[in-house]
Amino acid sequence: MKLCQEIKEYFGTPKLGELQIPSHIIENLHPKIELREYQIMALKYYIANFEKRKQSHLMFHMATGSGKTVIMASLILDCFARGYENFIFFVNSTAIVEKTRQNFSNPKSSKYLFAQNIVIDSKNISINICENLNTCKKGQINIIFTTVQSLFSLLNLERENALTIADFEGKKIVMLADEAHHINAETKKSKTKSEDQDLRSWEGVVKAIYRANKDNLMFEFSATLPKDKNVEQKYEDKIIFKYTLKNFKDDKYSKDIKLLKYEGLERVERIFGSVICSLYRQNLAAKNNIYLKPVILYKSKTIKESKENEKLFLKWLHDLRIEKLEGFFENIKEDSGILYDAKMHFQTRIKSDLLDEIKREFHKDFIININDENELKNNQILINTLEEYNNKIRVVFAVDKLNEGWDVLNLFDIVRLIEGAINDTPKEAQLIGRGARYFPFEVVVENSVAGERNKRKFDNPKEPLKALETLTYHSASENEFITRLQKELVAIGLKDDDKESILLSLKDEFKNSDIYQNAYFATNSVMRVKDEVKNSKSGYFELDSIKKLPISQELIKIKLIGGTNIEEENMLEALDQASEMQTLQDRKMLEFVLSLEEVIILKAMNKSGEFYTFENLKLLFGGISTRRDFIKKYFSPIKLSLHKEQIISKPEIKLKIAILVCERFKNEMQKKLQSLEMKAWHLTPLRLIGDKYITRTKGVNIIDTGDKKSFAFKNFVGTDTECEFINFIFLENNVKKLDEKFSQWWLVRNERNAQMAIYINSDEDNTKRFEPDFYFFGKPKQKNNFEILQCFIEPKGQHLEESDKWKEEFLKKLLEVPMLVENDDKGYFRQKVKVMGMPFFNQSKSNEFNDSFMKILQI
Repeated sequence: MKLCQEIKEYFGTPKLGELQIPSHIIENLHPKIELREYQIMALKYYIANFEKRKQSHLMFHMATGSGKTVIMASLILDCFARGYENFIFFVNSTAIVEKTRQNFSNPKSSKYLFAQNIVIDSKNISINICENLNTCKKGQINIIFTTVQSLFSLLNLERENALTIADFEGKKIVMLADEAHHINAETKKSKTKSEDQDLRSWEGVVKAIYRANKDNLMFEFSATLPKDKNVEQKYEDKIIFKYTLKNFKDDKYSKDIKLLKYEGLERVERIFGSVICSLYRQNLAAKNNIYLKPVILYKSKTIKESKENEKLFLKWLHDLRIEKLEGFFENIKEDSGILYDAKMHFQTRIKSDLLDEIKREFHKDFIININDENELKNNQILINTLEEYNNKIRVVFAVDKLNEGWDVLNLFDIVRLIEGAINDTPKEAQLIGRGARYFPFEVVVENSVAGERNKRKFDNPKEPLKALETLTYHSASENEFITRLQKELVAIGLKDDDKESILLSLKDEFKNSDIYQNAYFATNSVMRVKDEVKNSKSGYFELDSIKKLPISQELIKIKLIGGTNIEEENMLEALDQASEMQTLQDRKMLEFVLSLEEVIILKAMNKSGEFYTFENLKLLFGGISTRRDFIKKYFSPIKLSLHKEQIISKPEIKLKIAILVCERFKNEMQKKLQSLEMKAWHLTPLRLIGDKYITRTKGVNIIDTGDKKSFAFKNFVGTDTECEFINFIFLENNVKKLDEKFSQWWLVRNERNAQMAIYINSDEDNTKRFEPDFYFFGKPKQKNNFEILQCFIEPKGQHLEESDKWKEEFLKKLLEVPMLVENDDKGYFRQKVKVMGMPFFNQSKSNEFNDSFMKILQI
């Protein structure tokens, strides 16, 4: 049981609520700080701990942006009142150290946490920033700001007057660990290489200092604890308060999040769109008497790319003209969300004035690149005071330096200047969580102040001021990355998870049946092509096999290059829109063909890496003598389909198209090498099927199947069509016919059971995985040339019939020509299984399915 749960059970919610925050906390925090409800509750749990448990090592598991440093300041004041004078604040990042030092020690900082005069027990108390324990002063709040790396160096370097653990033994110390998820390398079962290198300096040194004095206290703070069993056990009795990003969002302390998808591949388009969004928010705020300087963050993959993107931004700004501004607005449609609102807002502006404002507001002097470690330390104060009036920074270029420890409220646009890199979604989600902190403002609507200053006020998406409560994430239109990112947002709590786990249990009657205990079911398996066949003389690929691949048979659809097409969607909505997104994209493609010239392809191959060196091509492809020969034989069938807005007259555009084609061809070849090749059918014991956990939408209808005697599972969750199928099978007349034919029979729901998956060679010469929804197993009463009948059955909604046509074709073939699978290997009971299939079941096919059902009964 977590410590917070234990305290809640001991005190009870009413008594916890009655606990008072000591006056030495309330009166000595900065007057501008008004403790929020959850911060008050966190402090009450902390106070309750000292009344009951007196646990000296506590973890505050609180969301990014929830004001953990305010809690730290409160704890410092309370611990001083309890007799503690020496505090060590430590973290893994020098940048966070510098930022926090300002917040705790600089009264001139806009984020200073303490009152101008700290008074405890009628005594004036000063904040003394110390380099080491020797500079601590009696009767003052002494704070050492450091990194764990520095602590390790102090304790381990062999030099005169070096610090030792013994120096800590005579002093009572309060340790404050920020971003504490980094100090668990020793606890975690598996460590990354960097964690292994830091093992002694991270967790080991912290433990040693904490244990040096029995009166020491350690307070850890983290928004993201590692998902590790050992770490969870470590903090089981230490988590004093938990406040997740979901709580933060539900309590309206965060911005909403919107995604702008750019169909064009040009980074300049995302730069253009983000600048217009930012300027629109600034104008909207000014119109409503709100001071706001919205900040844009441009995210790159590497430091080199970040510097290149900064140059690209400055060149775009320098070259920007009225005609380009008008051209961009001309392409903004109603589904472009905030950009369309911006277009409507600026349509009455004189374009020359708007152009001047863009160039003035986003001047190079108001841009910062934060990637270099030295620059980051020097500029840490600057980027953590972005909300201040005299801070003119509008644009920040970064890689990963700002994922942790960045306190910013006026970040409204995050721009991903990266394509691919789909594994980056955890870091992107973390950054979005940081940017989602709410920018507080007051506004008068209909002669009264709207809502609370620190919370979202507008639920109506058509309210223009909603733009001041929304973070916009600008990205290329990459469906897989976006889907993964949405799932990460669920994981960190910024998107509601509406799923639950359901246990489907097998009936005892089925598990005790002769079929379950002794029968087998037929299945097949696959191997990777590269593991199965390799012809070293002629290469992996022959021309005939390439001609059968989609890249040779279909038009390659090239996304817009050098143009604009932008759509907005809610990042926190459901994840089931990928197919709809693709359909909308397809409608924007022109139905004409463009062939690429040989010289353009050669240039593109030179830019596409080692795959296109002649040595590599000769190894992979049969019958080529030169790269031109390769192009003639393998690239000549390739045709392209371009976006309706695409301009193709410029050589640089053609080269970019050719590079995309080269990458597509390379990816297809590598995909082919990883593709599957079928192996022979074989028998597997049916008793391998067991209980199954499934994940479904919360509140889904769970059907009890107790009245359906021969249904293998006790319960069932499925579509309306699947329910109709089950009801059909268990019609009284059908059950009677089945009982007459079989001594025993069972209908088994296949819930993504890996052993029950089968593989089919489709018409495209491509092996596909098929998991039939239902298996029918029957043991015939009359003696036949087989012991068990196995039938694949797939209820299918009419809207899916066309896309899954290949499945039905396979099932119908099995109906006409059943397959007999026999297993007489040693260790197996010899048995023959007859495998059949049925056409799709749905209302429109009821007659066809019924006829097939009767055919099954006549075997």
